[in-house]
Parts: sequence; C-alpha cells; structure tokens
Amino acid sequence: RFGHVIVIPKDGNKNMLRHEIWEELRLLDQIVRNATATYDGESFTYEKVCARSQDECFGNDILNLDQII
Repeated sequence: RFGHVIVIPKDGNKNMLRHEIWEELRLLDQIVRNATATYDGESFTYEKVCARSQDECFGNDILNLDQII
C-alpha cells in the first residue's frame, strides 16, 4: 500500500517545475522519511512501514527531475 501527499504551490503559481519548488519537495520528502509515529506504545518509523520492493523502501524518483529543471 502507498500513502500519498498532495502538494500545491503556496504562491498560487500552478507551475510546479521550478527549482524553488523542488527544494521544498525534497525537504518535505526528508521530513516524511524522518517522521516517527507512536501507536499503543510502539514507535513506527517510515523505514519500518514503507512500501517495499526487494526489501527496500520505494524511492521517490520523481524528485530526480530537479537535475533537468
């Protein structure tokens, strides 16, 4: 199963293909990957609950578009 985060630019410009947007998306990705939730006394990290392929969390490959923006 996958979780999704819907992001819209806070400046109202609908163009998401901008360098400054990608910097904030990378920051958001780091925040999500470093988040910890506690439920019923047990802590869950992103690494513990992420969707996996070959025993690794799926990457967020779309963030690599910043190399061409």
